[in-house]
Amino acid sequence: HYEWTLKALRKGKHVLCEKPLAPTAQEAEEMFRVAKENGVHLMEAFAYQHSPLVQAVRDEIDRGAIGEVRYVEAALILLFTHGGGRCEYAAGVLKNFRIPGALMKRIAVKSLPLLCNEFFWSLSQTVLTQCYSLRGLSAVAALNINSVITMFCGVVTMSLGNCVGVILGNELGAGDFERARADCPRLAALTVTTALMTSVALFLVAPLVPRLYNTTDAIRDMATHLAMIAAVFEPFLAYTNTAYFALRSGGRTEITVIFDSAFSWAFMVPLAWILSRKTTLPLLAIYACVCSTDVIKAVFGGVLLKKGVWIRNIVTE
Repeated sequence: HYEWTLKALRKGKHVLCEKPLAPTAQEAEEMFRVAKENGVHLMEAFAYQHSPLVQAVRDEIDRGAIGEVRYVEAALILLFTHGGGRCEYAAGVLKNFRIPGALMKRIAVKSLPLLCNEFFWSLSQTVLTQCYSLRGLSAVAALNINSVITMFCGVVTMSLGNCVGVILGNELGAGDFERARADCPRLAALTVTTALMTSVALFLVAPLVPRLYNTTDAIRDMATHLAMIAAVFEPFLAYTNTAYFALRSGGRTEITVIFDSAFSWAFMVPLAWILSRKTTLPLLAIYACVCSTDVIKAVFGGVLLKKGVWIRNIVTE
């Protein structure tokens, strides 16, 4: 566009030029110089900066809805720019790029507890399955079928938990603590209500799904009752999930470790270990006892939410 833009500028015409403005920086500078000399405007057709949607996003960022924006990355542009030496102007542009040590330390402090929590929580679930397996191969088969049935509730619960974390995190990041405090119980009520509906659905499908498997009637019956037990405690699990993501939204990752994986190792694993090895209780009874610890966890989560330990802006602190 270089040649025809210069001709229009020298004729005293304002120019709205399509991208790219020019192939080199020198030519672009000359185009703006000629526009200035002739008293006309030259502008690249970069529509995004005038879009109402983009302006609304900028307003939200300016008020701190997602915290302080430090770095924006566009993967496709980066790959094109820095791949294959196609763009000479980008040579050496990343030489001075660095992440401050203080920022890395803050990220590590906040993220390491979450990584440890996920690891130890997963390990606790493995130990629980091992405890259940002591009741025989039929127990293992029934648990596998049960995991498929209850997966539906798990997906709903986790999705709602992530929504809670995003909504409360945005409000905390914007410094709107009162709104976050008011929305938290509403979101918890929504999550529990949804969990009640999924529990009813779980009850309805529990006798049907096991029929799809090529197994014995005894295993189908066991899987059905396992799913029904899970359905009873699903609302409590949904509430604890809300508490977990609310705590994470305020950056209280150290408390989430205590609330999640530490709780599993302190209550659920010892209970399953003792009942599976020191008693003759059947699988259904052991499973129900372990699931019932979600009630304790829900009470603990409710106390933490009410105290407001999660209400803090991790961006400014």
